[in-house]
Amino acid sequence: MYGFLRRPSWIGLGLVSLLLGVVFASLGLWQMRRLGEVQRQNSLTAERLAGPVNSIETVVDGRADPVVAADEYAFFRVTATGTFDSTEEVLIRSQTNNGIAGFHVVTPLILGDGMAVLVNRGWVPLDMDSPPVPASPPAGPQTVAIVLQPTQLRGRFGPTDPEGELPRLSRIDIERIAEQVPYDLYPVYGLAPATGEALPVAVELPELTDGPHLSYAIQWFAFVGIAIGGFALLVRREASRSAGTRPRAGDVVEEAGEARP
Repeated sequence: MYGFLRRPSWIGLGLVSLLLGVVFASLGLWQMRRLGEVQRQNSLTAERLAGPVNSIETVVDGRADPVVAADEYAFFRVTATGTFDSTEEVLIRSQTNNGIAGFHVVTPLILGDGMAVLVNRGWVPLDMDSPPVPASPPAGPQTVAIVLQPTQLRGRFGPTDPEGELPRLSRIDIERIAEQVPYDLYPVYGLAPATGEALPVAVELPELTDGPHLSYAIQWFAFVGIAIGGFALLVRREASRSAGTRPRAGDVVEEAGEARP
């Protein structure tokens, strides 16, 4: 009944179905691993946000590499005491607030040790396109509560900012901004809290979600069933067709009898 499976065409179809099943299963497992990574990162982020608030000097190594600091210090809540330097303020392009295009205003806060931490003070509309913006920070020494954020690195297809001192940049790349300010910068920047309804509009923290990884994994595992189950269905259908067209023993005897003289 299943002798047709020895045919090259069926062997090839079976190998293709098996290969697709393996590929789909691998993609499903990869999505499950990504889900685990996201859940662990979300748990760590929630723990840091719920932790005690300390001064930035006691939490962050000011000499750390920004890439290393991204994992080590991101999402800690800290306080930073210093004076805002609006003369070195920069605007980050392509930012939106409720669907309206604008900029993020990033202002250095010079601390008592002479170093500065970049503070994303929030969003302003496109007409405020030249720093320092009219929505200026408070003058004099300030103690600011901020949530630490990692430096923003260029993606594979992201824009590249030219060299030189620029008032508008593509991202909060701490090493890039350090090239145009006269003091050392901390390897992380801070998100400032809301200060009422006035500009700048505070930037909200990213929502902690698991993302689409679980649904993607379920889809890939479903494709495994389709690949393997589809081949099994084709085999069963072909076997039934072969059994239906095969001559029965009685039919063979009858035909043989009719052939006798």
